[in-house]
Amino acid sequence: MSFSSLKVPLSELNLSLTLRSGQCFRWRRRSEKNKDGLEVWVGVVKGHVLSLVQDQDQNMIHYEFLNKRHGDKRIKVDEEEFLRNYFQLHTSLTDLYKHWSDVDPVFKKTAAKFPGVRVMNQDPVENVFSFICATANNIKRIQKMVEAMCLEFGDHLFDDPEFGPLHAFPSVESLSKETVTPALTRLGFGFRAKYISCSAKMIISGGIKPLETLSSPSTPSHETRTELMKLSGVGKKVADCISLFSMAKTEPIPVDTHVYQIACKLYKMKGLDPNKSNSVSDKKYKEIANFFQTLFGSHAGWAHSVLFTADLKL
Repeated sequence: MSFSSLKVPLSELNLSLTLRSGQCFRWRRRSEKNKDGLEVWVGVVKGHVLSLVQDQDQNMIHYEFLNKRHGDKRIKVDEEEFLRNYFQLHTSLTDLYKHWSDVDPVFKKTAAKFPGVRVMNQDPVENVFSFICATANNIKRIQKMVEAMCLEFGDHLFDDPEFGPLHAFPSVESLSKETVTPALTRLGFGFRAKYISCSAKMIISGGIKPLETLSSPSTPSHETRTELMKLSGVGKKVADCISLFSMAKTEPIPVDTHVYQIACKLYKMKGLDPNKSNSVSDKKYKEIANFFQTLFGSHAGWAHSVLFTADLKL
């Protein structure tokens, strides 16, 4: 093992909470801790297999790129900058937490127990198809489905002693093939199998604007959401998740059962029924999103992720 280190305090990145917060699905914790008694995480990010360890006492993230090859093509990156971009470490989370705590006593109370929950900058293709899998699903099952899709259609990257063969996320081209729907149906994807195939074909054919365009900071959030909702299986919530976690949008609020209950029980928003959180109307969705965006400002989606993670009771 040959680890490098990146100085990052827990207040800027809580690795365990962030990787379990439901925004990405390709990270797994090793069953045994390392020789120093620290958790070891293994994940696949944009064709790289990474091992990460957080040392809170030293304010360090130790990291290793486990695979240095992708097929016959050498992958060369500035590893530290790659991690900084992936975890968006150029944005001060400490400053954001302070602002949110100053404007909201509910957040301030939550922040004390859930420091360092950070929104990551993921690959748009992976995020689109991962969140199509998230429809009517839970985090553990989404992880299994995404991994199955990668094993079936992604390029082999690395054989891990605990987790076995690890594959890259499939390309849009590979997910647009006629064999995809029956293969995913066989793997237990249900109605999502057709959604994935149809969405891949739409992206390939130019049925929506290029994902690179939608990911540009200059593309307004409402435009990105509208385009993403043209894809099969992508409604408002899924579009907002994709926008927030992979398309450089910081204000979207994906309103699901958790967020509805947070708005209802913690913020006492009027007109919300705690027994109706499974069917959020368009009107209520907009009201809840507007409430949190007004309260937290331009990075409201990041604040939402802290409250969401706390509600998961990790």
